[in-house]
Amino acid sequence: MNAIPKNTTIYTPIGRAELFFQVVNCDHIMFQYLEEMVQIDHERRQHDVTFTEIAKMLTGNVLIEQVPKSQNKYYAVSYYKSKYYYTIFYLNKRADSQTLFAIIVTSYATNKKEIREKYESYLRQFNNA
Repeated sequence: MNAIPKNTTIYTPIGRAELFFQVVNCDHIMFQYLEEMVQIDHERRQHDVTFTEIAKMLTGNVLIEQVPKSQNKYYAVSYYKSKYYYTIFYLNKRADSQTLFAIIVTSYATNKKEIREKYESYLRQFNNA
């Protein structure tokens, strides 16, 4: 049994948020991890990180933006262990609490050119400042 807590917080454009996985997707995510971990294909998504790693890669130099034409839905692009990762999550508050929650929908490694370029452009903002 792992005694290390799995919840953590991340910084988002609208404030600090507690991080959670969307429970209904857990089986799908685990099956995808098991299936895709054995594949080496740079054109496909690679689900190869644990929840704890997702929390780590969502800190530091992370591009976080709201998904266009959506409500409370955000995406994050990060560079972790020599790979680009794309994470989709929702930000919301419970009716009985002011605590902001980030609920992870999916997170995967990708080599999509537009995602890499968007992240590199984001980093250049800090290097040119």
